[in-house]
Amino acid sequence: MHVIKKYGLTVALTVVVVISLILSIILWSNPSYEHTKRNNTSSSNTSVVSKPLSYTYLPTQAIHTDHNGHQWIIADPDANVVSEFIKKLNGGTRMIKLTDHSTRNYIKHLNRRRSIILNYQNDVTTPIFNSVAKGGFSKLPTRQFNRIVLPLNGTKYMYLLRDRGNVVYRVKMDHRIHGINSIIKKPLQKIPVQIRSNYGRPVVTYPRAVVMPQYEYLINKQTQNYYIMRLLSGNHNIVRTRKKNRVVYSNESNRQLIFGHDKNATYVNDRPTRVHGDFNQSLYNSYHNLLALNLPLNGVHYFDYNPDTHTILYRGFVESFPIFNPTHFGTISMQSIDGELRYNYSLYSLQIPIPNDRRKLKLPDTRQVLNNLKMRGYKLRDVQAIEIGYEWQNAKTSKILANLTPTWFIKYNGHWLNYDQLGLAQ
Repeated sequence: MHVIKKYGLTVALTVVVVISLILSIILWSNPSYEHTKRNNTSSSNTSVVSKPLSYTYLPTQAIHTDHNGHQWIIADPDANVVSEFIKKLNGGTRMIKLTDHSTRNYIKHLNRRRSIILNYQNDVTTPIFNSVAKGGFSKLPTRQFNRIVLPLNGTKYMYLLRDRGNVVYRVKMDHRIHGINSIIKKPLQKIPVQIRSNYGRPVVTYPRAVVMPQYEYLINKQTQNYYIMRLLSGNHNIVRTRKKNRVVYSNESNRQLIFGHDKNATYVNDRPTRVHGDFNQSLYNSYHNLLALNLPLNGVHYFDYNPDTHTILYRGFVESFPIFNPTHFGTISMQSIDGELRYNYSLYSLQIPIPNDRRKLKLPDTRQVLNNLKMRGYKLRDVQAIEIGYEWQNAKTSKILANLTPTWFIKYNGHWLNYDQLGLAQ
């Protein structure tokens, strides 16, 4: 009976995917579809893809350290485990900065036994965290951090950590933290890791080779006309010009919309209504500008901030692992500098995962990756980050399918490099 049920589910999923592919092909090949979609997309997309700030700025990774010091990245296939941990926090009003800023003490906090670590890819602020936690931390002073440590011993304290400067803040909670142990007792997916220091930088390392699944997703493609109407509306004097392999639309309000041959778009506004101020305000303003684009935000989270270029980057994630693409599919950047607002984004986005028969891939452990980098002449001191992610590749068999392939990504001198494309994979 179980075999029949499983077979029936597989057949049903296959039928749904086939029907979806057929409908997509019919719609995309229908000349009237462009006009209909332009009129109907806005209202339907708003209800489907809008995500609250608390989702977009949610930590992207959870690590559990047990009583023996063993650590695992944990995930729940049926729920967002990070969100579940955040819900257990009851608010805090007092925060002090600890005085020991040594690397040794900082790593000690990250290896605290019986604890949960919630990781951001880059710094956020305490007001942003208050919004993520939906209140309770509004009285904390504005500080930057990128990690949250939650002890599991029933204490009234949690810790906010910032890698830059090895800064540790201790926050006194209104009540003891309860309910977290019930979450980690669930049948969670676990990948063994260790937090170590690489030239003073904390790195989540994988002590053993790890087997990762491959994914296939349906691709959603938005039309150029949709963004022309959305971002350049209110002024009918829209001028279209062509510059080499780019098409530029502009209006009298000093706004430009540029489409490249790689299906990426750039929006430039010389007179923005929201001008980014300090870092905290920039995070809020950037999110509201993100909503103005009405891009699909399911699986999209805050990823990076570059203080030199005043650029905030959002990136797609799958099962807490970031998605990378050479042409920046799945990434959205917001830049505000010298009174100019600039968005960079793609017309393509991932829609829904579909069943696939692609085999799982075995990735080398962190030590092997670093050793291979060193053997090829890369300076480990210049490795700013190293982590497992997914490479977005458009499927060769269909224009509306994307393959997500796991591999290592190395941030080297400010640029993310694909380990496989460096010729280091063995």
